[in-house]
Amino acid sequence: MSVPQRNANLESNGIVTYVAGWTLGGGTSVNNMVFNRGSPYDYDGWANITNDDSWKYSNMLEYLKKSENYQGNFPSDQHGYDGPIPVSQPRYAPGLENWLEAGRSLGHAITTPNGPQKMGFMPREFSKRFGRRVSAYAGYIRPFLRTRRNLRVIAKSEVRRILFEGNRAVGVRYITNTTEGGQVSNIAKARKEIIISAGVIESPLLLMRSGVGPREVLNEAQIPIVKELPVGKGIHDHVVLGLTFVINNKSLVFDPDRDLNPETLRIYNAFGDGPYSTSGGYVGQAMLASTVAQNEGNPAWADYMLYPIQSASAPAIFPPAEGIAMADWETPVFCGVAAVRPKSRGTLTLNATNVDGDPVIDFNFLSHPQDIQVLLEGIQTALKIYEETPAYKRLEARLAPIEMPACDNLEYRSEEFWRCFIRQRGNSFLHAVGTCRMGRGQSDPDAVVDSRFRVIGIDGLRVADASIIPNVVNANTHAPLYGIAEKASDIILRDWEDRPGGSSSPSTFKKTHRRRTWA
Repeated sequence: MSVPQRNANLESNGIVTYVAGWTLGGGTSVNNMVFNRGSPYDYDGWANITNDDSWKYSNMLEYLKKSENYQGNFPSDQHGYDGPIPVSQPRYAPGLENWLEAGRSLGHAITTPNGPQKMGFMPREFSKRFGRRVSAYAGYIRPFLRTRRNLRVIAKSEVRRILFEGNRAVGVRYITNTTEGGQVSNIAKARKEIIISAGVIESPLLLMRSGVGPREVLNEAQIPIVKELPVGKGIHDHVVLGLTFVINNKSLVFDPDRDLNPETLRIYNAFGDGPYSTSGGYVGQAMLASTVAQNEGNPAWADYMLYPIQSASAPAIFPPAEGIAMADWETPVFCGVAAVRPKSRGTLTLNATNVDGDPVIDFNFLSHPQDIQVLLEGIQTALKIYEETPAYKRLEARLAPIEMPACDNLEYRSEEFWRCFIRQRGNSFLHAVGTCRMGRGQSDPDAVVDSRFRVIGIDGLRVADASIIPNVVNANTHAPLYGIAEKASDIILRDWEDRPGGSSSPSTFKKTHRRRTWA
């Protein structure tokens, strides 16, 4: 959980809960499986930040395609067809046609989330095969566990420290939980180098606990400094909130109580289709540019996302729908509004009194006024879609009443009301990045790793995960991270092929001691 935010999620005392995937496959094993790469401008921006053209979209495309086994409705040379991760649109997508029709009536293009045109209304694509999740573990690791000599997975384990000899990383200390309830502490020594991929929260924590981080943080925690770097600074995330509407057609939503039954389970088991194949009613999205983007000269670089949720049950960021007055033939539907090129930046640091405990996270959400403006325009567009387009007028769509005591002194639905609403409800989209920021190397005061994933000033240590992303993509981070991982593996392979004795060989493991706790 975060420290109380001053400008976001105030309805919950400003506390933001951040959920991560502590399992094989990480976030890909627990997320909504939404697969969209983001804008080419995102990657071109990374190239500019790192002064490395290999990060441009035109060069990253080969890596983004490499993971894909595309099975969707928009085949083109923008997609890969031989990768381990299947990508497609679900056949079961209630309400999608209404969403796309509304986009057309407002003059927007109907496009794909993973093609060259990233602006407009589109169906969502997911990393599924026959309606079932395919995680990074299922696609990349499990098929090779018994055949790769240089692959070993140690489950129920957590790396606690990186071990150094001078400025070189030589190994890690990790603990493994035992069936008896105790813990075994081990050391794994690296023959070549160590690659940290613990995620946006755990990778910076691991670096700081091991002596790599801001001087003031390490001194306060009484951790000997190995290398002073701005670890944990610059964390940021998409900010999301939700609107609830009511429509007059229950057939256009996924209703678990109605739709999950023996017959639909039979259809799912036989064909991977039907209600059991849904990702919670997530069927489409729109990528649009606010006046903020337009005034900055980026009218084709979307800075907000709208996405309909065709479900009778409220998702986590929405208030419960049970209290809404509705006729028997009516149903709630939901629309997410997200600022996807946020300017606000925060910090992640150690708890100096318990360095192995939870971190201190301040997302600093909505501290930049332009983030609030973007969300305001997103809300206004959502209202136009549901209240003014023929597709939703036929459904007699209406905004469900909003109970917001903190905003009661403001005129309902006025601009100031919505700004108040944004601060009350704005929350994390669980797409945080930037805690081990990638940059130009030694000359970049904000960089932790260089453009080849190497931790600056440390030999034998790289970071390859969401933490290196300097500016978040304007999309879910799922698909971009596969591209980043493919690029990282290519760079590491090339670096070692260029050195004497560069053939792959397994790390060595040495068990040191057993006890129930370790610090």
